[in-house]
Amino acid sequence: MTMKKIILLTLMLCNMVSVLAYDFEVDGIYYNITSESKLTVEVTYKSTTGYYSYHGCLYSGAITIPDSVVYNGKSYTVTGIGAWAFGSENNSALESYFKRLTSIAMPSTIEYIGDGAFCHCDALSSLIIPSSVKDIYGYSTLWCTNCKFFVFLSSYPPKLHGSNPSGGYALYIPGEIIVPQISLYLTDSKWNHEKDGSRWGGFVEMLSPSDSEFEYNGQMPIVNWTNNLSTYTMNVSDILLEKSAGNHSANVKAYFYSNNDMPSFSIEFPYEYTINKAKLNVKAKDTSRVYGDDNPSFNNTYSGFVNGENESVISEIPTISTPAIKTSNVGEYPITVSGGSAANYEFVYEPGILKILKAQLSAKVNDTTKVYGKNNPSFTIDYYGLKNGEIAPAWTTRPTIKTEATLSSGVGQYEVNAVNGVPVNYDLSAITAGTLSITPAPLTIKAKDATRQYYSDDPNFSYTCQGFVNGDNENVLTSKPSVSTSATQTSNVGTYEIKVGEAASPNYSISYVNGTLTITPRTLTTSVGNYDRIYNEENPTFEVNYDGFAGNDDVNSLREKPTVSTTATKTSDVGTYPITISGGSADNYQFSYTSGTLTINKAEQNISWEQDLTGLKVGDQVELKAAVSSGLPVTYTMDYSSAAEIYTSGNKSYLDCKAGGQFPIRAVQNGNKNYYSSPRASNTVSIIGTNPTSDPTLTIKQADNGSVKVQVSKGSVYTFTIAPSHGWRVHSVTFNNSDVTNQLNSGGSFTTPTITNNSTLSVVFEQGSSSVNATRSSNVKIMATSEGIKVVDANMDDVIRVYTTGGLLLHSVKVDSQTIDIPLTKRDVYIIKVGEKTVKLGY
Repeated sequence: MTMKKIILLTLMLCNMVSVLAYDFEVDGIYYNITSESKLTVEVTYKSTTGYYSYHGCLYSGAITIPDSVVYNGKSYTVTGIGAWAFGSENNSALESYFKRLTSIAMPSTIEYIGDGAFCHCDALSSLIIPSSVKDIYGYSTLWCTNCKFFVFLSSYPPKLHGSNPSGGYALYIPGEIIVPQISLYLTDSKWNHEKDGSRWGGFVEMLSPSDSEFEYNGQMPIVNWTNNLSTYTMNVSDILLEKSAGNHSANVKAYFYSNNDMPSFSIEFPYEYTINKAKLNVKAKDTSRVYGDDNPSFNNTYSGFVNGENESVISEIPTISTPAIKTSNVGEYPITVSGGSAANYEFVYEPGILKILKAQLSAKVNDTTKVYGKNNPSFTIDYYGLKNGEIAPAWTTRPTIKTEATLSSGVGQYEVNAVNGVPVNYDLSAITAGTLSITPAPLTIKAKDATRQYYSDDPNFSYTCQGFVNGDNENVLTSKPSVSTSATQTSNVGTYEIKVGEAASPNYSISYVNGTLTITPRTLTTSVGNYDRIYNEENPTFEVNYDGFAGNDDVNSLREKPTVSTTATKTSDVGTYPITISGGSADNYQFSYTSGTLTINKAEQNISWEQDLTGLKVGDQVELKAAVSSGLPVTYTMDYSSAAEIYTSGNKSYLDCKAGGQFPIRAVQNGNKNYYSSPRASNTVSIIGTNPTSDPTLTIKQADNGSVKVQVSKGSVYTFTIAPSHGWRVHSVTFNNSDVTNQLNSGGSFTTPTITNNSTLSVVFEQGSSSVNATRSSNVKIMATSEGIKVVDANMDDVIRVYTTGGLLLHSVKVDSQTIDIPLTKRDVYIIKVGEKTVKLGY
């Protein structure tokens, strides 16, 4: 070595020891504390320097790592070998330092090995990894180019964590990897994934058993072990194996010894083996029984027990079954064996046979009957010895039933035989014959019903025969039937028996049904003529006419005479009314009614008027009292006169005297549907004085009480109380065309303003409660005016309709503005409808 290289090595060594990388050192091994609470440490390196680290280069010779060390009075467990503890990332410099570490012995407390822990430790020829190691980290951890083998003592490999991204491997071993069981390693996905045959050594299983699968024989299996490591001798400790069938595992401990520089070691791993169940043949015994009997008890036989064992080792006896049941047909049926269990045996089943034999049976054809002319009945057989609740056997060949009797055979007895029957499940030697008895057929002879009228001759009676068979008719009767009745020509209406009997026939049993002779009543026509009378007269007496009596019968032969009636009464209106006949009763007659007609004609009426109408004064109001014979209301008329005015209030008429004068007045009754118009009656009105021009009149118009004129003092006020009729209420009040509705008090009274001129007060009534101030159902208002009516605030497109009290439509106006005026010309009461509102007013 030159001086330059010595100086460089010295500098490198100085640099390597210049930085401490450990917590403490004991007996030349360096440690880092990993947990103060658990008191654990890991082996580490002494120093580092530069880009490339030469961490473990100072270790040499054989290193034995203790399981614990004492530091500062505390005992620490050694649980790991830290990163780069003995290895280096580079071996290009100080190459001799990496060849000084020749062996490492690790305690069973080591749980992990860190990154590069043995990288480039080329002097190591072998390395034994204790079974306590569960994790190996980093890349090039076991990069030892001269190692001949690595021994993993665990029965399951440590977990590898990562590899160098540039291609380094956590394990790079050119020699052999010695493991307890190869299969365990190859099933670990991490190891299997990173295995590279060109850079890895092959797996070598330390030892292998001669067999892992046996058949149960009652003895412990014998296992021979083969040593697969040529450089070692091997000894396996004695192990106790299970004898019973099943999957088992036993701990095996093997010792390996080397006579050269290889280290000796031992391993303990599980040996898994299977003892298969021995075959045990189970056979069902053959047996037999008779059809319809219960199955017998079934039994098994066994063959294949080993080691002197017998049925006592069976924990669950196999089940014996057959598809044959009590009702199964004659034949052979398998007896099958299934189920059951024995700890060390696998059952092999062999079925047996159950033979079902025929049962004994006897039979007889049942005696039966039929009616002459009928088809032969279905013949039946009674059986003796049937099983399983059967009413008949199943047949291989059904028996044929024979008899000489046919459809046309006469009354008598005939033998019935059953032959050639072969049952499926029975032995049947013969069937005893039966008897068919043919009995007479029923024949019904019925007298036909007949009908005739009262006092007529009997018809010819006949009969019908029901029940003939085989084409027979009345010709087979040896005696023909007789038919008769007790009724005579004069017998009353009613029913009489028609008797039939005395017929005979050898093949028929004859029964009789009597008929009925019905004597019906004759028709007696009753009628009434046509009558007339004047309205309000009593009805005349109505007479009944008869036509249709027989023999010596007359009206006295009736139990009850018919009655005549009409709906018309004395006060019935003029018109035509039916005169009807009804009722009446007779033993031998039925009534036919012919109605008549009652015509009611109009009556005459007269007026008498004896009232004195002279000497009247201006301002008098006189009730007009003409009397009419009909009691109908009288109509009064007079020529135009400024002296007086006729007005109506309720059912009465009045004469309102307004000025002095004399004039004629007339009374008439114009008639109606029941009265002709009366002749006119005349009277003379004489009024004394003249009408003072200074006093005005107040005209009150209201539909319920007509139009009233009242003379009032000029400058006075007038109080008027409004009383609507039932079903109506006040809608509006106008005074001289002005709306004064809101001036009504709660009692319905209205007090006018001071009256200086002739004035008009008009009231409009609305349908609804008779309450004076009832709430209106809408805002529309209808008011009376001097020209007619005014409608305010109706809905657009509503239709205003004006009717008479008789329902005649006078006006129909569509609303197109806020206010609508409709003129009225005739003094009358009007009905006005606007939308849902109905009112009435007098004009």
